[in-house]
Amino acid sequence: MSAFYSILYCTIRPSVDERISIGLYLTDGDKVFFEYSKEKLKAVKNLLPDSAFKLLQSTLRNLNSLAYKDPDDAPLVNGLSLLNEPLVGFLSTHANNLLTFSSPSKIDIQVNFEMFTLLYRKYIYKEEGSTLVAAVQVPDIFHEVIMSLQPKIRTNVNWDIKLTSDNIPNLIAPTKVLFIGKNEVEVTGDAFDFTKGFTPLKNEIYEYLLLVRALKDEEKNSSNFLIGDEPDKNKLRNQHDIWHNLRQLQFLTYVPTNETEMISEYMHQHNVHPFIEEDIMPY
Repeated sequence: MSAFYSILYCTIRPSVDERISIGLYLTDGDKVFFEYSKEKLKAVKNLLPDSAFKLLQSTLRNLNSLAYKDPDDAPLVNGLSLLNEPLVGFLSTHANNLLTFSSPSKIDIQVNFEMFTLLYRKYIYKEEGSTLVAAVQVPDIFHEVIMSLQPKIRTNVNWDIKLTSDNIPNLIAPTKVLFIGKNEVEVTGDAFDFTKGFTPLKNEIYEYLLLVRALKDEEKNSSNFLIGDEPDKNKLRNQHDIWHNLRQLQFLTYVPTNETEMISEYMHQHNVHPFIEEDIMPY
């Protein structure tokens, strides 16, 4: 599908249709980006009744967590259809038209966080020092890892794969992982961007830990690599807490993105081979 964006408006004086742009939604049918202005939200607080502001605040948070869901887990591949039907319907019915989306604007560009930030700064707000700006300044960890690590271990593992209970009986839900292999023990690994939103990061970490737990429940030993970099403790306190706590887990080996060579060395030293032998297409 074509890439498009939609601006989220907050209505502050319905009688004269006065509204302000407060958020931005961008998708290409695969990648989905959404962010709202925390500074504008603070300003709006003085313009709305307390009950309306609380509803606005909670709705924005719900939209933020929903928009970052993976396309395989929610119908975001249909673009704004998810937002147009259940969510916009919800907003119209329960939020008294407090929030509205603009008509989708199609764009012929590559959708990435840099482009999202340019649009956000143009149409919403240029928030220097915000988590949005900070995220842009950090390389895309997942793709950075792919570029450096994948060619070195591709023959040793199943790369970028979705596993189900057919593969691991104790796995309670389909789970994606960056790589998985085996030899004397199962070998798994995943990469996480600790600068992203707290809710999507928490969900991704939880999914990976479900996989590790499923292997443990089958009384299998495993070697598990967690790839990522330390986030700013002052700007991203919750994300930093997750990063810190994960490093304390004995069954995970923490690997900074500039030290992934240790993973490829492990693969070759232990003669790791794919967990699933037949040729599996990536999800």
